Amino acid sequence: MIVTVACPADKRDDAGHLAMILAAGPADAETYSRLNRHNGTEQEVGDLVAQVSFNATADWISGSQMPLTRPDWDAESNLIDMEAAERAQAALFVVIHSVDEDGNDTFVDAEGNPASPLADPDKIVALLGPTSRQAQSMMGLLPRPMAA
Repeated sequence: MIVTVACPADKRDDAGHLAMILAAGPADAETYSRLNRHNGTEQEVGDLVAQVSFNATADWISGSQMPLTRPDWDAESNLIDMEAAERAQAALFVVIHSVDEDGNDTFVDAEGNPASPLADPDKIVALLGPTSRQAQSMMGLLPRPMAA
């Protein structure tokens, strides 16, 4: 399943520690390193966020909602700051996208309650389902400028 995450600038470091636990290893600390998105319109820049999209496994999705444990690969190095990862997990807000029988987009949280997919300066919003481009629009994010 495609997951698009909008991470506020001030939560990037904590989110990197969570990424190392939920993904493959130390390189995942850099997942949210680039501030390449702006919440708002071109006329109203708004808050800086790091936005990434990736294919998430069922383990990533369930692991993001369960108590965190240090991965075996980090047992000796203690590269992961578990308190930082827990702060990121506490700020994580999972939103699930679907389309109803009338073709309307619907959004619910992990408990099935109606939820907003918009990027939020106080939350790390993870939108499950739509493509990266669709998610950018649904989350109120500006598209990334194309590289020359």
